Amino acid sequence: MAKRATDDVTTDAVDVYVNPGSEMDFASLAQSPDVADSAEELGDGFVLLDEKDSLIGVDMVITDWRENLGDFGPYYSATAVLSRPVFVNGAHTVKVRINDGGHGFRTAFEDRTRPQDGGKMLRCRNGLRKSEYTNEHGPAVTWYIG
Repeated sequence: MAKRATDDVTTDAVDVYVNPGSEMDFASLAQSPDVADSAEELGDGFVLLDEKDSLIGVDMVITDWRENLGDFGPYYSATAVLSRPVFVNGAHTVKVRINDGGHGFRTAFEDRTRPQDGGKMLRCRNGLRKSEYTNEHGPAVTWYIG
């Protein structure tokens, strides 16, 4: 393997830095059975939910939440453990991550203390609740904790 100097110490460097055509390129490494998926090895096991309708009426415990700043303003990201599996991204799971920037999520979480800061997790016996309406921009949906 090639050597390179770093902070006056010579160390082994990954071939891709000095030899882009080698077997150590990204495409080869990413497909190698010797490389573990970080989501499986290091991740928290929560799957990003793309369709909130699957949580209507599903008993769950929201284990954590936090406010984030997105392209269209603030939104909340919550993790939940479900009482039964739902189908997400081609597989069944009971651990989901829910993102929402609407009024319902904001009012549920904005004044509540997070579990790791001494607050309590939230049990939602009725899952999520969907409110459909029309505003000046057309049809809209707000999601609430059931």
